[in-house]
Amino acid sequence: YTTLFRSEAKRRGVRPVRVDLERGRLPLRSASFDLAICYDVLEHVFDPMALLAEIHRVLRPDGTVLLCVPNAFNLFNRLTFLAGRYVDIMDTSHRSNDLFSEHVRLFSRRLFEAAVARAAFSVKSRHFYFPDAFTDSRFRLAGSLARVFTATGIHALWPGLLSLGFLYECVKATGGGAV
Repeated sequence: YTTLFRSEAKRRGVRPVRVDLERGRLPLRSASFDLAICYDVLEHVFDPMALLAEIHRVLRPDGTVLLCVPNAFNLFNRLTFLAGRYVDIMDTSHRSNDLFSEHVRLFSRRLFEAAVARAAFSVKSRHFYFPDAFTDSRFRLAGSLARVFTATGIHALWPGLLSLGFLYECVKATGGGAV
């Protein structure tokens, strides 16, 4: 993180901790947090279950975690794959013309829900994401389509196919540990 981030965090009374999420335990006490936020992280780590177990460990009983992952199997990704290309519409690799996505794990709705359950979290609410606009200029038609999707909420009717991301509010299940 940057010096600006550290100084702003300090000004707000927050002590930031820099952590390599691929190496062992979080340097935090067990059952010491009421809330954890893990937005667009699980798809970037090789062992998302280990990270979920650590989040479970540091949450207090009945603590809340907000988890968000992109839907790798949305209709747009499926169609581009069928066309002989792979474009992860929710990845930002298109901004630098990278050939490959920065995502090392791909989540469908079913896989995400299985991971959440196995990590001993209970889903309190589900939210299905679709942007008002796209930053990727390769999808000219998608801009108009995005407005139709968000105005009608159609992406929430078939989230496994039409939502671009899943945001779940979860509670640490009491009486059990994460696997």
